[in-house]
Order: sequence, then structure tokens, then C-alpha cells
Amino acid sequence: MRYLLKAQYIPDSKFKDDAFSVAGRTYSYESLADVELISKPTDEERGEIRLKLTNGTINWVVFTKADEADGMAVYEGLKERVNPDAVVMDAGKDAFAETIYNYSVMHGLGSDISRTWGIRHFLTALRGMLPYEKVLLPFMAQYNYEPDMMSDGEIAFIATDKRVIMAQKRMAGIFFQAVNWEGIDNIFAMPSMMAGIIEIENADRPVYIKIEKNTAQRITEYLNHIKELVGNNDTKAIDELAAKYMA
Repeated sequence: MRYLLKAQYIPDSKFKDDAFSVAGRTYSYESLADVELISKPTDEERGEIRLKLTNGTINWVVFTKADEADGMAVYEGLKERVNPDAVVMDAGKDAFAETIYNYSVMHGLGSDISRTWGIRHFLTALRGMLPYEKVLLPFMAQYNYEPDMMSDGEIAFIATDKRVIMAQKRMAGIFFQAVNWEGIDNIFAMPSMMAGIIEIENADRPVYIKIEKNTAQRITEYLNHIKELVGNNDTKAIDELAAKYMA
């Protein structure tokens, strides 16, 4: 099986006879415990294949409508290569941090952070979460206090059913901040020539998030959707969002 899948803002996925690579990491087929076709591509949305790995993490393969034939061939090929004797490790916070990093990268939700630091940032966010708090949207972007000032660098964001978390593991110490949904007045993408700026208006101080322009619009739509679900206490839809990151 030899395929190369490409999509804008997403790292290439490579499938060879002896191994496959997604989200910047190479795996043997012995580590493949399960494969599920989540969706086929449309003109608006990418197709999505979810992979369950023996280290307790989940990864994704995404492909465009133009690559549908190759994407479906990859899915059929991966199904044949699932290891029937695979034993999946219990996924602790470290494995879950890797899972949501994989999701962010493979869905074009920020990929400028190195794999090592991206997982560290998400792990910092997870360690600050409350018991039973649910991950609904992970992404990575630059955190700015003001749109035209120097950024505080790339950090991890997690939208949960309680709040929007911002976290960064630093050489010395950590950065952790959160804004509760009930304190958020508005979320919108600001026009910019060079990049996309997302503003989260809240009672204390606006939060500015800098990322690629098209991605900024997508994340803004996702965040507003989650805000609506939380405001309506739509527990069924919230649970369905959270389930995509669970094995």
C-alpha cells in the first residue's frame, strides 16, 4: 500500500507497505488496534478516518474530495492491516494530550508548534481541568494581549463544556488562564491583512488569538457553536462532541 494524502494546512499522510505516517509521526502496522471511517469527503468538508493505536492514543487521517479514491483505498488498506492481537494501553493524561494534539494538527487547527512542545502545552491544559470537564475543541495558536503587540507565543487552547482554557508549558513554570462561558459576551474574527485574529470579549479583558485567516474563521464558528450548546445546556450534543476524542 503506497499512498500520499495532502490537504491544505495539514501535514502529509504517508502509507507504505511496512509503516504509515500521520501528524508528524511514523507507526508500524502492529500498533494499529482499530480503524473507523468517520465521514466521507464533500465539497465543503474533508473525509475523516479515525485510528486507535496500542499506546492508548487516537490519530486521524483526513482527505479532500479530490483525493476521495485514494482516501477510501487507504481506509480499506488500513482495515486489512489492523492487528487482531493488539492490546491497547490505558490512556492517561499523557496519551490524551497526544490525542488532542493529533486532532489539532490533522484538522488544520494549528500546526506551527513542534510535536514535543504541542503535547506539553496540551498536557498543561489537561492538568488544570476540573473533574468531569469535557474537551470539545482543541487547537493551537498565538496568544496576544493586543492585536498589534508582540505575541506571547504559540499556546494550547481547549474549549470545554465549562470554559475556554489557554495553557503553555515554559522552560521555567507554566502559563494557565481560563475564561468561563458565562463570562464571554461575544466571539468574532477580526479582519487582518497578514493573519486571522479571534477576539473573545469578556467582562475582564478581551482575549486575542492569532492564527491563519481561514483557520480563524473556522475556529470562531466552532467556538460560537459550543457557546450556544453550553448556553442551551444541550448535554446530548456536548457528549457527542466530546466522544470524538475518546477511544
